[in-house]
Amino acid sequence: MKIVTCIKQVRDLDIILSKDWVVDEDSKSVNIDYANTIINTYDENALEMMLRLSDYDNNIETIALTIGDNNRDKILRKALAVKTDNAIRIEYDKELNFHPIETATMIKKGIEKIEDVQMVMCGRQASIGDNGQTGLILAEMLGWPCISLVTDIVGKDDKILVTHQVENGLETLEVKLPVVLTVTQSPDKFLRMATIKDVISAKKKDIFVWNLSDLDIQEDDLFKSNGFKLKRIYTNEQDKECKIIEGQTSEQKARQFCDELTKYEQEIKAYENK
Repeated sequence: MKIVTCIKQVRDLDIILSKDWVVDEDSKSVNIDYANTIINTYDENALEMMLRLSDYDNNIETIALTIGDNNRDKILRKALAVKTDNAIRIEYDKELNFHPIETATMIKKGIEKIEDVQMVMCGRQASIGDNGQTGLILAEMLGWPCISLVTDIVGKDDKILVTHQVENGLETLEVKLPVVLTVTQSPDKFLRMATIKDVISAKKKDIFVWNLSDLDIQEDDLFKSNGFKLKRIYTNEQDKECKIIEGQTSEQKARQFCDELTKYEQEIKAYENK
């Protein structure tokens, strides 16, 4: 069985200061190129889940797939270093942060070229665009079922059991293949560490590179299907207010605090009921 995990290279937002979020109105983007590049966190979780399935069943072929220029080879090398069997990059040098349909189209064509893929895994969303749409659109294009917000996947006998978040907790399902899974964070699903030997070995492995022409995709046709255009990027202005609780005694302060809290809860309920 072949499993493909889609991974995306993103900037490490943890090291970016709020003052650096300056929007360029012409390009409708924020220049954060100085930040280190990493694998999108949700995609790391998906990669780890795929590798754990492979640990259980040696007949599983694991594949990491990404879209971008050769700068993205860094994250594919990391995937190879943690024992992913193969790595594929779809060559494309334009920004796709707000283009989930185009991204899903490329991935679909890549899946079809690989052949015999039974499962596709991807993070629930990327840390920059936060679209949360690519996996769902991909499943629709492939005609496969999709299970979202997956927190665990295990092999048991000849079955694959998937646990995912639902409104009131977690639900475990027996999966029928083929399927697309979108993965969310789970406390015990952080990507394993590679040894120095494996990191060195990964640098010598081949990365398969496909152009759009290899996938029978015309770039002009690719963006005709979108139907929407990015108009504006802006930061949310958050109002902050501090209120001092006054009183002569602790009891008076506690009573005033409870009164303020009750008033706040009532305002929230009134807003939600509009």
